[in-house]
Amino acid sequence: MVKTTTLAALAAALLLTAPLRATSPYAAGPCDLDHPRALRAAREDAVRRVGEVARRLVETHGEMAVAALKQCTPEGGRKLCEWANTGALDKLGRPDDVLRAVAELDAGDDVALWLVENGESQLSDQDALAAFCDSPLDVSLGLQPLGKLAAAYRANRLAAESQAARAAVQPTTPQRQQQQQGGLRLLGNLRLPADFQLPSNLPDWAVPALIGLAVVALVCALKSWVGRGKESGSAPRM
Repeated sequence: MVKTTTLAALAAALLLTAPLRATSPYAAGPCDLDHPRALRAAREDAVRRVGEVARRLVETHGEMAVAALKQCTPEGGRKLCEWANTGALDKLGRPDDVLRAVAELDAGDDVALWLVENGESQLSDQDALAAFCDSPLDVSLGLQPLGKLAAAYRANRLAAESQAARAAVQPTTPQRQQQQQGGLRLLGNLRLPADFQLPSNLPDWAVPALIGLAVVALVCALKSWVGRGKESGSAPRM
């Protein structure tokens, strides 16, 4: 009888408190991975696995650091934290991207230990850093030379920057051709055919020079015409 009464009391207590737990803002369920309590628990778990040496990294770089350490063994994570705590990670300029490279699936220790040994000496160049972040395992496992990847990345970046600069200061080819045709039609009334097009590879100074020559030729023609009219004794009709 006593056991039955006790069980009934416990069941009633659970039923009464269940709604409170379900609606409480502090009751983070197992699926609430972005809940503040879940985030704090993940940081503390990383510190427990790796050691107190991980405290500074996870508190500074948050969930990206937690994800990186989760992919590492405790020993590999400890070495990564010791390296980062010297300030080497932040000096690279893109710490979150570097940690994301460690956090990639199957990256972990291979990428972390490569960073510890080579990060400061080989990733000071921003193109090399970008190439490493794009292909961390290829670099860490020696499948592709970092120098070759960095050179390709640099060439693509410079080409894109050059193209963007040209597009910013020059009109597009159709616009440029319209400007050239309009300028030549207005000056001198040259009666160009509608399908006339100047070469698209003309330098920027070519069109003003052509227009200037057309104006000079027109002025010279008018002077000659007026001179012939005076010599004949009658002013030309305008």
